[in-house]
Amino acid sequence: MMNSLRRLAILVLVALTLAAAPQSVVATDALAPAAVEDGFALMPYTSDGIPSPEAGTDGGAYLVRVTDAAGRFVGVARWDGKTVNRRNDQPGWTVPMLAWTGSSWLHLELGVAGGERSVVFLDVTSDPQTARNYRYTLAFAGSGAWAAASDENTPSTAAARSLAAEGTGGLARFLALNTDYPGVSFAAGLHEAAGRPGVHYVAVTADPTMAPANSRRLLTFRTATVECWSHEPVMAAAAALSSTESKPDVKVFATVNKQAALPGDALTYTYYLFNAGTQAPSDISATFDIPAGNVFIDGSVSGDPASVSLKAGPDGTVKSITWTPERSLEFGQVLQVSFSTTVK
Repeated sequence: MMNSLRRLAILVLVALTLAAAPQSVVATDALAPAAVEDGFALMPYTSDGIPSPEAGTDGGAYLVRVTDAAGRFVGVARWDGKTVNRRNDQPGWTVPMLAWTGSSWLHLELGVAGGERSVVFLDVTSDPQTARNYRYTLAFAGSGAWAAASDENTPSTAAARSLAAEGTGGLARFLALNTDYPGVSFAAGLHEAAGRPGVHYVAVTADPTMAPANSRRLLTFRTATVECWSHEPVMAAAAALSSTESKPDVKVFATVNKQAALPGDALTYTYYLFNAGTQAPSDISATFDIPAGNVFIDGSVSGDPASVSLKAGPDGTVKSITWTPERSLEFGQVLQVSFSTTVK
């Protein structure tokens, strides 16, 4: 039986066409500008909108940490917790912030822009040359258990998980993060938020000396909410956020409910189709071969609504299943199908 499991094969036939772009996922119209969807927030605020203890006692909440070129702490950029600017009735918001460097004030603006993809950005609104002497770190936090992935080889992508809200069918809800702006990177791993049990954050750091000269933009990154079972596919989706070419990227993953089985045992095979591309394919049709040494159990196909056709071999037994889902597979979404067999 172990050999038949090793021979498990899947033939997936996917016809691709362009579809609508993914929707914005950051809450660009949020009343509290620190809040974002699905258990994610900008530190030191969590999804319940309550400032963390490190926000200070003077009523001013800081969202950005400022260090010098050597990484030494200089100060924090503070927001008054009240002022929110909106631009021409467009999705999004900005908040003004001030940071004291010890010798001068930096006037900054943190914001979220809506559109096809949500973008978080940090701009300097006064003296960009002085601002380029410092580094800036924005913390992107969540309430709940998190896992993250970002390493020195791919500092431009990250994935973070929140259990604050489960996705469809019990799938975990992730946030895919991506940047291609010069000097911006995601720190590897997660950090615990002081004084806030269960809250972790991903640090996003900007070195403005690598940005275009005289640029007022200090930091920017894209976000997308993704439902998945693991952070690995989410990382692929994060990488696609910076692609200039919109296209689907369907990845297939397979599991079986037992690692070993005896004759007469029932096995359930589950396949997941995940779209890591920024466009949705259409007319997906997946054909799954019944593994050798297994007999298909009639009526055992389950999962997302789909049309199912069975192909029998010369001996009359089912040899393959063709599965055509009824709904489209949008960016960051998953389609699932399962079927069961009996071991000969």
